[in-house]
Amino acid sequence: MLPSYLHCFKLFFSLVILATSLDLALGHNISQRSSTFPEPKWGGEVKAEMTHNNSGQRISKFHFSHVRPSSTVYEQNIAAQNLVRRVMGENTARHFNLTVDNTLTKSEKDAFHLLKKGGNIVHIVGNSVTAAVSGFHYYLKHYLNGHISWDYDQLELPDTYPDVDIYIKFPERFRLFQNVCTQSYSYVWWNWARWEREIDRWALNGFNLVYAGTGVEAVWTKVYRELGLSQREIADYFSGPAFLAWNRMGNVRGWGGPLSVAWHSGQSLLQRRILSRMRELSITPILPAFSGIVPNAFQRLYPNAQLSKLSRWCNFEDKYCCPLLLDPSDELFSKVGTKFLQEVIAQFGTNHMYSADTFNENIPQHGDVEYLANVS
Repeated sequence: MLPSYLHCFKLFFSLVILATSLDLALGHNISQRSSTFPEPKWGGEVKAEMTHNNSGQRISKFHFSHVRPSSTVYEQNIAAQNLVRRVMGENTARHFNLTVDNTLTKSEKDAFHLLKKGGNIVHIVGNSVTAAVSGFHYYLKHYLNGHISWDYDQLELPDTYPDVDIYIKFPERFRLFQNVCTQSYSYVWWNWARWEREIDRWALNGFNLVYAGTGVEAVWTKVYRELGLSQREIADYFSGPAFLAWNRMGNVRGWGGPLSVAWHSGQSLLQRRILSRMRELSITPILPAFSGIVPNAFQRLYPNAQLSKLSRWCNFEDKYCCPLLLDPSDELFSKVGTKFLQEVIAQFGTNHMYSADTFNENIPQHGDVEYLANVS
């Protein structure tokens, strides 16, 4: 069995891809958008083909070759240049000319080209916004001894910028950053100014696939009410802001809660700004999907559902531990999952990438491979 600390990364990463089947099951394609959320600047499609595993079972294989920005090259160029202005200031930013050229490489993988021969302008071409701004960051670090981090920047640059002519290609198509735990380790009290800096830092470091779970409790509140839970039952289930990651993972319930109406509305608005900026910078948001973890009130509403108690986490007392797990084979699982994903898309749009992590620091009821494969 995996050590508990590995669940937070390994299962998260594997289920990013598997959860995309939820989107296909709902019949979504890239041309279908929420009427209540601005259209994401993201195009292409998620392709699926059917194949068989070693046991003869039919499984889906997903291809992401056509997941790409649908904004115009002009819009992408502005987004790249604006990031440099935010980070460096207007005067210094004038020394960097960033251009997005989708034909820079025939590969699906990102690449950038740095060129400066005399003069005082560094020309940076990338095949995506993220590629272009990470090219800028590469030059800043390796040629100007600059540094941009979480809390401190070293931007005292030399008067003369060195010449350069270098082409760099990323080894992988997708560069994943952070996981569900990070939401409470670091982000929970951030305002938009701090988020803006962080999202810029993702792009500068080349990350283009990032989990975005802010504000999900507001979505669940609406879904739970539609399913019949009372407002009190919902309030008793959610943990306080600093512990939401472990509430979402099914480790605790109610600890440090409840959440206020102002918190829900504020986090929803913040999530919209986060997603808008991510999409602007060609960073694919990974949105949450239904993992099967539900409040204990489901026993009252659905007494015949296949519900089991999750394992006790960190010795929390009964009042705060052990939410319920709805078995994926139960018809109710599909109903809840579909309703939740539809509401996520209605509120936040979609880039067709999702994460559903059932056993995150939880011990499965059964350890056999067939069971784990079926519930995944």
